[in-house]
Amino acid sequence: MNRLTQSRLRRIERMKAEPRVRYIISDIPYNPFDPDARKPTIEEIEASLREPEMTPEEWKAKYCPDEPR
Repeated sequence: MNRLTQSRLRRIERMKAEPRVRYIISDIPYNPFDPDARKPTIEEIEASLREPEMTPEEWKAKYCPDEPR
């Protein structure tokens, strides 16, 4: 086996071994460092991705109603 074939084989084996990850970017606030924080469900994330984009003021009004403006 030559080096090119070996490197291709290693790359294929590495790709098979790595778990596939689906990255999701969502506008739902979530703090992973807060153990009491509730994680959004996949349905909530997908629903938020279908919503139109919000301005920062709209986002604060929707998700941080207690915060003074």
